[in-house]
Amino acid sequence: PEIFFVSKETLFPAFGMFQVPNKISIRADLPEQVQRFVLQHEVYHMQEQETKEYWAWQELKANWYGFKQAPVGGVMALFLSLSPSRLKFYWSRWREGK
Repeated sequence: PEIFFVSKETLFPAFGMFQVPNKISIRADLPEQVQRFVLQHEVYHMQEQETKEYWAWQELKANWYGFKQAPVGGVMALFLSLSPSRLKFYWSRWREGK
């Protein structure tokens, strides 16, 4: 994949994003271990882009893949995800179903 490290403002509140066909953007302000986790999370999405599974299931599977590849970064990302902006982000995604 093409990997780009971008400013926080570009993706906030997300940590990373996969764009078809093979572009992954990751926030440059995140700790290196979290970046490794996010990269693996997005690589999973890249590999599974044709799936029609429910989005929340896709996210759980991508998180599991990331945790297996970068467990320390996964734990760090989990703690960073407890911020009000991230919780609001998750809530809006849940309501919108994406």
